[in-house]
Amino acid sequence: MRLLKFIFNEHHRPKHEYPPVKTGIKVFMLSYLFLFIFSPFSLKKHPTIIQHAVVFSYSFISAITVGFVVFFLALRAKLKWTYFDDIKLVFFSVFIIYITAYPFTIKLLNPLLNSYITNDTFKIPNNFALDSFVYLITIGFIVYGVLSFVSLLNFTFIKKTTQEKIIKTAQANPNKITFIGKNKQDRLTILAVNCIYIQSQGHYVNILYHDTENLIIKKSTLRMNMTQVQLCLQNTSSIVRCHKSYFINTLYIKRIKFDGSKYKISLKNLTTVIPISKAKLNLVKTNVVNS
Repeated sequence: MRLLKFIFNEHHRPKHEYPPVKTGIKVFMLSYLFLFIFSPFSLKKHPTIIQHAVVFSYSFISAITVGFVVFFLALRAKLKWTYFDDIKLVFFSVFIIYITAYPFTIKLLNPLLNSYITNDTFKIPNNFALDSFVYLITIGFIVYGVLSFVSLLNFTFIKKTTQEKIIKTAQANPNKITFIGKNKQDRLTILAVNCIYIQSQGHYVNILYHDTENLIIKKSTLRMNMTQVQLCLQNTSSIVRCHKSYFINTLYIKRIKFDGSKYKISLKNLTTVIPISKAKLNLVKTNVVNS
């Protein structure tokens, strides 16, 4: 059960961090590097032009395949990218590359090298199927490991720097809230009194607030988690956490009602109903009275 829970848990890397083109380029570069290092199928026996042609071809197939699989899986993934999606990415990529490599080598690569580049034949080994499978699994998991490690380092660095920015900004502007997301353009500054509520949705938060200049209510979506939101709100006493997925500005609470099974919050001049957990009920009530 723990294993299943882990597999279907949200990955630290959301789906948009797998852009097909950029991911394909990274896979191509890493595949090229490691194929040249491992030199499969006795490539070092052949001239340099043969080595580069073979390595380039297999790296290109790998890049196109991974880019296609990433694009397909990202379309099917709704709000979150799980570790199961990563497993599917590796499995489908390895499978497609494997069933493509042999016919590509036989029907296209070998004749092309013999006809247009050199008379030195790139011979297909007798155990090509087994060798290609072993090299594919080995290099495939090395490439995946490198990409995951770099992504984790990047994620950790961005998380740390983002939290530092949030704390400094919150201390500098006590009457304003500055939400700083993980993406470059994810930044929103509003007056604390204009923030209505904040909703968590996967790796993102939806912030509903009053736009006093245009006299309308707006919603902004930023890539943040609730811990980062809490840091943004450290100097704002009127906004409290009422549920694992919600922060509510107590200035906008109309009433708290119990429907027989759950407590809910009705908002002033809005039809939206916000859930409230029993553990947070007294905290919210206290802040409503004080506000």
